[in-house]
Amino acid sequence: MTSSQQHWDSRHRESSSHAPPAPAPFLVESFPLLPTPHPRSRALDLACGAGQNSVWLAERGWPVVAVDFAPAALDRAAALAASRGLRVHRRPLPVEAALSRHPLSSVKAPESIPPSSARRPSGAATPACPEERRACPEERRGCAPVPSARHPLPAFPDRFSGLLLAEADLETSALPAASFDLILCFHYLHRPAFPEIERALLPGGFLLLETFTVGAHAFPCVRPPVETSEAQHGLPDGPHSPDHLLRRNELRSAFPNLQTLFYRECTTPRAQATLLARKM
Repeated sequence: MTSSQQHWDSRHRESSSHAPPAPAPFLVESFPLLPTPHPRSRALDLACGAGQNSVWLAERGWPVVAVDFAPAALDRAAALAASRGLRVHRRPLPVEAALSRHPLSSVKAPESIPPSSARRPSGAATPACPEERRACPEERRGCAPVPSARHPLPAFPDRFSGLLLAEADLETSALPAASFDLILCFHYLHRPAFPEIERALLPGGFLLLETFTVGAHAFPCVRPPVETSEAQHGLPDGPHSPDHLLRRNELRSAFPNLQTLFYRECTTPRAQATLLARKM
């Protein structure tokens, strides 16, 4: 385990006793614009953290591949999903130990964790939305060039329900091309992965991406205090290094092969950029 993995694994273990965070407000707002999932639909949640967005989608019928490099983050996601009565599948080996990518039709179903008997009541209200993902202090990850030796993500089955959790470092993992109807990326920034995210979408697929911008430096007073964020989510708020912050209007042109459906940059309540785009 790398020092960065150890850092985030420790952070998530320390936060495991906290109440699970709410799903991202932008995901909730955008959901009516997304297609209705069908049996072969698949969503991908990059750097899923505690799994709040993955679980929220899975509760609404989407099979979700949730990827993170911190085992403790995946433990939190699995616990949250099981508490909501969702089926949880987990790849037991990290991506470095996975074999070469298999055709989806040839992959056996992964290890399954039985759902909890306590299911979410029918008609239960959507959680409130003080949103947070894994925050990204500058020591987390830089934007170094993609290594020449990249590993495929662990193979996943053609059909599954609920969540499939995969331990993988997204800076050294290759996303399978034309495999997802929906990709989520909240509060994670690795610029070399942008072209691969485009390729991983199926025609007609959607991308929801939201992360911090350089406005976090220009308007530090509008960022929530660390103690509030930690009390609610167990993680500090936002990066400080410009390497981990989007520049002004950078996200607007980051995915030239996708059609932008919605774009926003704001400085309050936190400085971040938001994109909803579709692959034509």
